[in-house]
Amino acid sequence: MRPTAKVLLFICLLFVMHTGYYPIQYGFEGYESFSAEELSKLDLNTSEAIVLTDVKYGESDKQRFDLFLPSGRQEGVTKVLVLLHGGSWVRGDKAGINSLVATLLDRFPEHAIINMNYSLAGKDNFAFPNQFNDIQKVLDHMTINANRYQVQPIFGIVGKSAGGHLGMMFDNAFDKYDQVKFVCSIAGPTNLTDPLYMQNAAFEKLHTMLIDTDVYKERSLKELSPLHTFSKTTSPSLLLYGKKDRKVPVSNGLDYAKALDEAAIKNELHLFEGGHIRNWTSKDWQKAYDRLEFFVGQYLN
Repeated sequence: MRPTAKVLLFICLLFVMHTGYYPIQYGFEGYESFSAEELSKLDLNTSEAIVLTDVKYGESDKQRFDLFLPSGRQEGVTKVLVLLHGGSWVRGDKAGINSLVATLLDRFPEHAIINMNYSLAGKDNFAFPNQFNDIQKVLDHMTINANRYQVQPIFGIVGKSAGGHLGMMFDNAFDKYDQVKFVCSIAGPTNLTDPLYMQNAAFEKLHTMLIDTDVYKERSLKELSPLHTFSKTTSPSLLLYGKKDRKVPVSNGLDYAKALDEAAIKNELHLFEGGHIRNWTSKDWQKAYDRLEFFVGQYLN
């Protein structure tokens, strides 16, 4: 029997500290905002920087994304960053990472940026594979509408916590057209069989809610772990982890980087003194953004 919404929330709070829903309203300087309802009526003048809010890519309320299109964009030239929020796969919202969006708009003014929601796990919906499929739907939408948006459907993925896991897994196992050129995981789980998770009774209950056993085997944590699914097609990875993280242990970053090194897959691992994302210092974030800027320059230009 699937758990109730209250039980789901309780388990989620037990397993992972709140990682992100703060509905702060950002005025994205230089970007004129339009709703999804206005999209069909727009003449998307490429000389203007615009943001299209809540663009639909499916029928559920969560299948929406915000699209930031830079001025001077060109089809076949302007590549795309895709951002994935955290929240233990069962909660969170794109609004919670608007501060990340604002920073990346400043750092990468020539790239389009997608801040997407995805279908959350709940009593009537499994996380896996639905959340991976949602990423593919967004990439498909951008590919089909590349001419209208004047972008090139080549992508880099930046994910926080659960979003980092989704980005790495999508790249490893679902990117059938090789459109993803790098993944940045900010404290994303790479090994769901890590002892820290397996010894946590709350995670045991949580994981039964995440996995559609009609698609995956009953005990499928390995095949849903980036550490156990990477291959020679895995894209370069930027791995950012906190040494004192009690939610996603630093071993997830260390073990994944070691495995990628042994397979000669390009990656960078950077460890910070703090815990799970929030208490990283401004100096830590400066370094993180500097390394992300390097990855964008190397793989998304």
